Order: sequence, then C-alpha cells, then structure tokens
Amino acid sequence: MGRLSTLGSLGIAALLLGAPAASAATDAEVEACIERNAPEPENVRAVRITRRDPRAGSKRIIILKLFGERTPDGSRQLLVRFLEPDDIRGASILLLERESGSEVYMASPELPKPQRIRSSDRTGLLFGTDVSFEDLEWLEGFRVGSALERQADSKEGLHDVYVVETHPDDSAYSRVISYVDKETCLPLRMDLYGSNGRLRKEVTTDRRAHVRHGDAWVAHDMLVRDVRDLTSTHFMTDTHQQDVLLPDGLFTVDGMERAVREDPVVRTGAAP
Repeated sequence: MGRLSTLGSLGIAALLLGAPAASAATDAEVEACIERNAPEPENVRAVRITRRDPRAGSKRIIILKLFGERTPDGSRQLLVRFLEPDDIRGASILLLERESGSEVYMASPELPKPQRIRSSDRTGLLFGTDVSFEDLEWLEGFRVGSALERQADSKEGLHDVYVVETHPDDSAYSRVISYVDKETCLPLRMDLYGSNGRLRKEVTTDRRAHVRHGDAWVAHDMLVRDVRDLTSTHFMTDTHQQDVLLPDGLFTVDGMERAVREDPVVRTGAAP
C-alpha cells in the first residue's frame, strides 16, 4: 500500500478522463489519475432522481438542474435548482468552494433568504432522498478529505480498478473507500462508512452509461444505496451541456435569493 498526497474527494457526476494507466502503475500515476477526476464545473446538467423505499412501497421522482462555473482563481461554484415536484419547485442549494472548505446555502420560495448550512447540519437528507448535504459535497467534488491511502488493486466486475481510502475530516463518515476504473478514472463504486465503522451507504455508477463529452467522461447513471435503511436513490443525467454562458451573479447569495423570489426556474442564457 502507498500513501498519496492530500487531494480533494472523488467526484462522480462530471469526472475527467485520465490517460489509460499501466497495470503496474506507480503511486504518482494513480495520484495523477485521481487529480484529473475533479469535476469540471463549467456545465449545465438536467438530472432525474428516483428514490425508492421498498418497505413502504413508495417512489418519489425529483427533477433538478445543476449549474456549474469556476471563479477567476479556479474555485468551483455550483447552483442546484429543484424543478419538480411542485412541493419543492424553486428550492435551491448553492455550494461555494473556499480554501477553508466549502460554504453551503439553501433557499426556497417559502424561505427565500438563503440560510447557511453549518458543517454540523449537513447530515440532513435532501427532500426525501438518500442524499445529504455532505453527500452532495462528496459527489460533486467539494469535499476535501485527508491523505488518500492506496490499497491493493482490484476488480469491479470485468474492470480493473485502483482502490483508495480516505478518512474525512469533520464528517459523518469515518472512512470512504473508492474503486476507480483504471481506463477512465471514474469511480465505479464508493463505500461510505459511518462513525460506528459499519458500511452506511454504497454509491455505484453504471459503466455502460459512462458518456464521453469532449475530453471528459461523465457518469450519467448513479445509484446511492442506504445500507441501514434499505432505501435507494437513483440519479440519471438527462442532458449535459458544456461551455454554457450563464447569467452574471448566479453564484452569489444575493443572486440565489433573487432567482428564488422572481423565477423558480433558471433558463440557460437568461437572467435568473
């Protein structure tokens, strides 16, 4: 096993393609592969979420849109707008990458003034899904963990993978183990362990639904399974646009409040 330098978490939704790695890759090659995995935020995605609870016999479908952009200094910004169903239409989440860690805000038509979500409050689930604020940070690459530790290489199905483990700081999870496809550098699976050391959630992507956008590979199909509660949340990316012109001020607290108050839907190229 080798010790890799401190890196951000392994994002899933919009990960970059790394060059195919040799079977006897060095730690430096694995590190380079993972570093290229940081999701590029200059994109707009429409995502359909389906949450199932077999015990209750229930299913909930949520439609949302994600808008991403980098600041001049390279920091990520992400705005999530909920479009359906009607009871959450217009609700928004804003993630801003900072040197000291990400800032997270939330607003809704009922409470349009954005509220900052403290780190201690980020374990709450989002609108009846299996995904918390912290999970969203992980999946979008905003979470910064401790040094990654490389484990023995393995396989996920027919695909060779690197196996890396991190112990997050200030997190609901004691450790996260990621299984990274050697060809695309996309995680095929992430195991998230709770503070009690037991597996809490499992995140998987469908290798057949990895789609190449320019130089980037994107996981268009993702499943989050809550091992404890026996529920699941499925993410399907319906559309993915890159190099999109977005309205000025969209990724600010004031811009977020204005968008929520004036229009529950942000349209590409139009003022919010």
